[in-house]
Amino acid sequence: MTHHSEVRYGGYILADNGSCAKSGPVRVRYFNPETGRPRKTKPAPRKAAKKRRTDRNQVSPYVLKAGFVPSLAVAVTFDGVAYPSMREAAQRNGMSHNRLVKAKRDGLTELDGKPISFG
Repeated sequence: MTHHSEVRYGGYILADNGSCAKSGPVRVRYFNPETGRPRKTKPAPRKAAKKRRTDRNQVSPYVLKAGFVPSLAVAVTFDGVAYPSMREAAQRNGMSHNRLVKAKRDGLTELDGKPISFG
């Protein structure tokens, strides 16, 4: 005689819709993100991150700081004006830094119809 069971191992067992089974009450717990300890009330939301500059012509404060130039900066002459770094040249001319990096990588001597050279 062979025994046959309706229960299959490894699967989910769900209550039938007609069984009138009800789940228990939903419990919500809050915790303090700084300390990790439980709280009875919901904590205040964290402050939003600072928004990025939208004006591309605005120069980074790091570039303007008393002649600060990163140690691995590459000097650029773009349209006859010399810049100590590619990042400053990109910011002053309203373009992406990656665009100058690609121009250097590809060995371009002209960008947007203006002469460019890397030092």
